[in-house]
Amino acid sequence: MQKITSTYTQGDYVPGPDGLVHPSFFFQDMGRIGTDKPNLQNIPKREGLEYATAIRRCFVAPKGCVFLEFDYSGIEALLVGWLAGDGDYIRLAKLGVHTFVAARRAGIRVDLSLPDEQLRGLLGAAKKEAKRTGQYDKMKRVVHGCNYLLGARTMSLLFPEEFGSQREAQAEQDFYFGLFPKVGTWQDAVISEAERRHYLMTPFGDILWLWDVKHWSGKEQKKVNGRDAPRAVAFKPQCMASRVLKRSLLGLRHRAVDGTLRLPIHDALVFIVREEVVHELAAEVRAVMTAPIEQLGGLSVDVAGHWGPVWVEEEMEEI
Repeated sequence: MQKITSTYTQGDYVPGPDGLVHPSFFFQDMGRIGTDKPNLQNIPKREGLEYATAIRRCFVAPKGCVFLEFDYSGIEALLVGWLAGDGDYIRLAKLGVHTFVAARRAGIRVDLSLPDEQLRGLLGAAKKEAKRTGQYDKMKRVVHGCNYLLGARTMSLLFPEEFGSQREAQAEQDFYFGLFPKVGTWQDAVISEAERRHYLMTPFGDILWLWDVKHWSGKEQKKVNGRDAPRAVAFKPQCMASRVLKRSLLGLRHRAVDGTLRLPIHDALVFIVREEVVHELAAEVRAVMTAPIEQLGGLSVDVAGHWGPVWVEEEMEEI
């Protein structure tokens, strides 16, 4: 809380000629875009946290204007499915993989033969119940942790409210990989490739060098994952997601020139636009962001859009 207040309410920031505070941009690990003075990538957002909503209410569009935000829906999970060659996972990443895992964990049968609209409706209803019971947030931790090789012990230490013990965290991970064995198979293949070549390359040509992927353990008398193993597994989906966002930034660069495009944040783009043209701009942004990606065999990533005078998602309208 102290870090948040010092960053967003007590920072010594000088407004630009337009009266707005402008951060500096830089590239982070895995090619992501970061911001500094202030760090707008870490603005609290988690639903249900009162202070997070209070901080975001400080971001108000100028008179006659509104915020327009488009966020790639589950892009990293989608890319994990694509890399693993799992068509069902790709589909669920678009429709709600966290909800699917929560539903299956609760013993709810989910028929994947249903058309997308029916399946989306079923998962939508299941999501409300999963959020009510806290299972949705827990399964988000499971999906993210498993996809990026977070061990059960680490998961239980980082999120003790969701996982009461290492054994419980391990059981959730085992359940997840039981649902999606192709993800585990892909991770093993990535680690083997990285150990053999000492580097990995994305379809976009980005390279990450890796040296401690596996090493010999005298205690266990076998090779075990090294410090670079989690980086190897995370590299392609995270770096590819940043590439997809940069591709959209380039496609909408004229909107940065005219002052409409204000901020890339995580997997989203934020605009400030006059209210009377918000739907026109939304159509343009959606077309650019969801265009087929040549390097990924024509894969398209869905987006979710919201707009409103204050930058609080639950108080904004879907578009």
